[in-house]
Amino acid sequence: MSLSILADEVVERVVVTALRSNGYDVAVADERYGEGTVDEDLLRDAAERDEVVLTHDRDFVALAESYDHAGILLLAAQSPDPGSVVRAVDRLLTVFTRSELENELVWVEEWM
Repeated sequence: MSLSILADEVVERVVVTALRSNGYDVAVADERYGEGTVDEDLLRDAAERDEVVLTHDRDFVALAESYDHAGILLLAAQSPDPGSVVRAVDRLLTVFTRSELENELVWVEEWM
């Protein structure tokens, strides 16, 4: 399954690099929009582009209930092991279809 991810600016670049190295299409919010993008705007734009948001920002828990979105992958740890994140995303994609991720918030660590 093809999965496009929009990494929030708080996600460490080493995680982005690991995902890209494993075939995931990953855009980075601050590269696309500049620093300090409003979370609601980021979520809306990601939904329009059919991108799943990857973030540490727990503000997205409330936003997930308020806005339609392509999916949110929430990292609890601020500095997760990049390889573990890749394996977790791989695992969750064996369970969720692309359409099943829509409007879902998934805690990545639950898949590690």
